[in-house]
Amino acid sequence: MKADKEILSYFFEESADLLKDLTEMGQSLKGVGIPDASESKVLAEFGQKLNRLIGGTASVGFDEFAPMSRKTALLAERCADIKEMTIRLLIVNLNNVVALLSECLFDIESMGKGRDTVPEIEKRIDICLNAAGVEAPEVKRQDEIDSLLEDLGL
Repeated sequence: MKADKEILSYFFEESADLLKDLTEMGQSLKGVGIPDASESKVLAEFGQKLNRLIGGTASVGFDEFAPMSRKTALLAERCADIKEMTIRLLIVNLNNVVALLSECLFDIESMGKGRDTVPEIEKRIDICLNAAGVEAPEVKRQDEIDSLLEDLGL
């Protein structure tokens, strides 16, 4: 763990807020087939917040999340562009990602236990990428991921 106690406390507080927002957005999109304009905005925001959560998790020292931050950056970009295609499979798996993250992002102890769920989270993100029509990205080094997140303003 590379972060100190105060940073981690703030991180878990911020994570709780993001997870709450993601859960609400995911529930609002649960029955959507092809999104209308307002649902598309919610989906775009969902992608951005998920990327922020995953990227933030990697940046506070949970390095196993770093490869996923590249994937969620691509997913967020694609979520902002989805038009005239069904999002049902995407939403089911996004909601599963949020549920898995909710189990491990509330304190240090849960993060330790949650490390076992990282492969499942990444698998679900890969399904989301596929459902959104994004080819599997090559995993980047941490410095490339940091640069990408900086470029996105995260």
